[in-house]
Amino acid sequence: MRKWSSLLMGLLLIQACNNSPVQENPLNEIHALEDKMRALDYLDTSLAADMAVAYSSFIEEEGNDSLKPYYHYKLAELYRHWPGMEVEAIQTFHEVEETYTYHEVAPRAILSLGLFYEEMAQKDRAVAAYQEFIDRFPSHELAGQARSLQEMLLNEQVTDIQRVQEWKKNSVNK
Repeated sequence: MRKWSSLLMGLLLIQACNNSPVQENPLNEIHALEDKMRALDYLDTSLAADMAVAYSSFIEEEGNDSLKPYYHYKLAELYRHWPGMEVEAIQTFHEVEETYTYHEVAPRAILSLGLFYEEMAQKDRAVAAYQEFIDRFPSHELAGQARSLQEMLLNEQVTDIQRVQEWKKNSVNK
């Protein structure tokens, strides 16, 4: 009798485990949201809000997932392209730079921040971001582009079209 009750308890335990909800991988949700956004030719703010929540949840989870820096950077880029989220973009780029100082996303965050300042016509801040990039990562593969972008901003007599042409020329030659 004791054997049967142990067997029955074991079967009930197995059944209970099989009926528990399966935890879904948070990356599946992120990838599905990214796929939806890529399919659009505009930024859907409702979808962007869902993406921001998914990215933030992934970043805040316990543990040291090696993908966290990349998704933190993606969150900053999402804010960068989301009208009205300028403050969040700047804060998030700084978080990426400070949190992942020795990770490959740190220099990209600084360079993206410089480009974002340029987009917002904040020339002095853009120049400062490029200088920070150059000072911290002088031998980085993008250091030449940071120097070129900074020089173009400092040269008041160059038009925006000339800046883009010069930047394209320099990026091809590097």
